[in-house]
Amino acid sequence: MDKKSFIDLLDRYQQGNCSETEKIRVANWYASLDAHSAGDLSDEELSEISKRMEAAIFTPTYSRTPVYRKLYVRLAIAAAVSLITISAALYLFNGNRTEDAFLSEHQELAMVTNKNTSANNQTVELGDHSVVTLQPGASITYPKLFNGADRPVYLKGNAFFSVTKNPKKPFYVYNNNLVVKVLGTSFFVKESANGKAAQVDVNTGKVMVAENAKKSLFAALATKPAKAVLITPNQKAVFDNEDHQLTKSLVDQPLTCAVRAFRAELHNGQLTDERKVAASNHQFSETSLKDIFKILSSEYSIDIRVADESIYACTFTGDISKKGLFEQLSLICQSVSGSYQIEGTSILVKGVKCH
Repeated sequence: MDKKSFIDLLDRYQQGNCSETEKIRVANWYASLDAHSAGDLSDEELSEISKRMEAAIFTPTYSRTPVYRKLYVRLAIAAAVSLITISAALYLFNGNRTEDAFLSEHQELAMVTNKNTSANNQTVELGDHSVVTLQPGASITYPKLFNGADRPVYLKGNAFFSVTKNPKKPFYVYNNNLVVKVLGTSFFVKESANGKAAQVDVNTGKVMVAENAKKSLFAALATKPAKAVLITPNQKAVFDNEDHQLTKSLVDQPLTCAVRAFRAELHNGQLTDERKVAASNHQFSETSLKDIFKILSSEYSIDIRVADESIYACTFTGDISKKGLFEQLSLICQSVSGSYQIEGTSILVKGVKCH
């Protein structure tokens, strides 16, 4: 977009004649500016521009003069400074993404809503061949065709997503509390019955999660972006709506890479108890804990650390093939009078020193 077009767009916005799509276009234009373009503006100027920006955008003006046109150009440049640490993905997390706002923002798209009113899981295939499995009571709203620059959907309730990979079109899942961004992966999105908490569990791939901050489009430009976390397989992000804290940790029941891949193929994330345990052969005979932890860390994609490296010299003998990760670690630690604890997204093993 050239300078004249952008000035005209801001004029229309100030007059209240902009569509939701045009508002987003303005914000994206801000984010794409070269930050060095504002290098000639002092901190005092930027502060003053920030104040005038809010007044110029939100206050109706009936007298149009070239002074305002000049200001708009400088406002756009100044806005780039405040956004140099905000990626386009993080910026999008700041918009008002309640369901009504979601529909309004994408009003140019033909939307479809599917609600699972049955007592069983319901599978929905989207236009990009991504598959969503809705749990009972859940609903999803999505464009019939993903013709835009991204793939947005709005979720109520719990669902498992198996997203078709497309690096050129990020896939966004919005609910009342969170925004999830992926390129192609599988994951769960859950929310508590009272709506005060939400959770995302990653099965395969990487997922960016942020609070669905209920801020107006331009208010987001003047504030720092919502906190976001990147989570990987066997990790979860949990959001508490009361204190607005977003934390990440390990899932309650980590799965091996092989089992996670199988679950992704199922599309619904449902596994029998037999499929939840490690599929690998974990029969050990006088095997050093260093080697065992290396094997487990690789299979589960989880960092396993020790409080003292002398623990690595300890050995373990036993068959723990048909047990989950935490049960395997418990048996191993018991054999050396040790223990383990979860610290964020890693595991710390403590115990007696072996020589």
